[in-house]
Amino acid sequence: MACISIKKNTNKVCIGDLDKRIKIQATSITANNAPGGLSTTGFTDIYTCWALVKTTTTRQFIDGVNIEIALNTDFFIRYTGSVNFEQELWIEYAGNRFKLINYNNIDKDNVIIRLRCSEKGDSAILVNAR
Repeated sequence: MACISIKKNTNKVCIGDLDKRIKIQATSITANNAPGGLSTTGFTDIYTCWALVKTTTTRQFIDGVNIEIALNTDFFIRYTGSVNFEQELWIEYAGNRFKLINYNNIDKDNVIIRLRCSEKGDSAILVNAR
């Protein structure tokens, strides 16, 4: 496969650049019917693949005023038809969990998909799991 040109910080994505192992996960909530019991959130691996990982900055504006600068993490993966990206998905990478914000094909041949995520915390502690 030839390298695919994309925008912004990465000029091209080549298969050799997909060198980080990630897990795409779905979530489920298990109710606790005991009085005062708390429900628990579980994560299920639905797809494991190699990815190119890039961190980008973004700005949030309210009424034209820049109120914060946040970090997004972009995961570039090969296109797969086996994952339904329309559901709530999470990415586990390097011991951290990232919530999928949006996704899009970055080339006309549907070869590479960009998964834009925001970091939610350590996967072992389940920080900000929802």
